[in-house]
Amino acid sequence: MKTSSLMFILFVIGILMGNHSLSSQEAEQLSWQELRQRTVHRRAVDAVIWGQPIVSFDAMRQAYLRDGKANYNDVIWWPTGGGWKNQSLTVNTSVRYLYLFCNTKTDGPVVLELPAEENGAGFFGTITDAWFVPLVDIGGAGEDKGKGGKYLILPPDYKGEVPSGYFPVRPTTYNSYTLLRSILKSDAEADVNAGNRLVRQIKVYPLSKAASPPEQRFVDMTDILYQGLAQYDENFYVSLARILTEEPIHPRDLEMMGMLLPLGIQRGKDFNPDAAMKAELRSAAQEAHA
Repeated sequence: MKTSSLMFILFVIGILMGNHSLSSQEAEQLSWQELRQRTVHRRAVDAVIWGQPIVSFDAMRQAYLRDGKANYNDVIWWPTGGGWKNQSLTVNTSVRYLYLFCNTKTDGPVVLELPAEENGAGFFGTITDAWFVPLVDIGGAGEDKGKGGKYLILPPDYKGEVPSGYFPVRPTTYNSYTLLRSILKSDAEADVNAGNRLVRQIKVYPLSKAASPPEQRFVDMTDILYQGLAQYDENFYVSLARILTEEPIHPRDLEMMGMLLPLGIQRGKDFNPDAAMKAELRSAAQEAHA
């Protein structure tokens, strides 16, 4: 090796060691409490960045249950368009949205019956898991190609046979979310009524009740405030702890689950941060949001 190359390498190593030494000196000036606080803060910021999809899902679900007074498998919808009272991400105020949430942990496999397009009216939508991972498109651009059909949403641990005549959907979570858009031929009254009749043909029910499905419930959300946005404060972590306790933990999640322990988030244990921890979490959530 040339002397010039060796001198350059030693120069770089010296800089790195100097920086490391400086960092160590700074760290030595901090108490163990301050060092721990820094660790907690970093973990809390990472938790928000990592958990944003599933916490956003939970915010939407809680609004469905709380603001819509809905139960799983009910359909909430906006027949005149989203409007400002639909506080969801990326809402288009002119679109006739339909939301429904299912939980296969309580209901087992769940059937979503979608009617066929008719007289220019139809649907376009997606079924996602609790991480908002899209699983299948449905409606005109989906598996049924606008001809309608029965989608069967299965539990993540389902090992049984899938009955014939269904489009199987396999989330990795018990909770799932279906977003539908009611497509109209035009805004003429007759076409709006045709679209409304098609909406009323949607059915969602447990497979165990397929022989005699319960009457489908629809909730008109036009004049109801739907607060479906995640809160970037200490409540973010309350939601994260709740939904992680409900859902399976996959190998990909294990490293992050360990990083959540300094925050007090652990499956099977209540999440009860004290006032100091709440203040730290609030600050970290705001930083992550920014």
